[in-house]
Amino acid sequence: MYSGTYFGAFIPTGLGLKVNLFDDAHLFVTSQYRIPVTKTTTAYHFFNQFGIAGRIGKKKEPVLKPLPPPPPVDTDKRWYHIDSLDTCPTVPGVAKYDGCPVPDTDKDGINDDDDKCPTVPGLARYPGMPCT
Repeated sequence: MYSGTYFGAFIPTGLGLKVNLFDDAHLFVTSQYRIPVTKTTTAYHFFNQFGIAGRIGKKKEPVLKPLPPPPPVDTDKRWYHIDSLDTCPTVPGVAKYDGCPVPDTDKDGINDDDDKCPTVPGLARYPGMPCT
């Protein structure tokens, strides 16, 4: 209640039309039929309006965010080094040798890390021995 008068409530039902005149200007027309919820201060009636709407001021340009960088590529799927840092990107290897497999210089089947004589072929059961 305000100044001895009760407020009224109604349900607005209607339709409207909006037409773009220019990029920033619009013409609109609406019509409502208002159904009263409270009978003391409102009644069934139409409410019509028309007008123009537009932007005041400059149009803001959207700020485009940069795309995230693509994920790093690792062809050999070992993730010790991505391809750009991997010395041997297509062969699985270890980090100690920059992504390359452990070398076997003398090709005797024993990796140089475990081979007592890495430059002379030896027997697998005697870790690269005998050296001459």
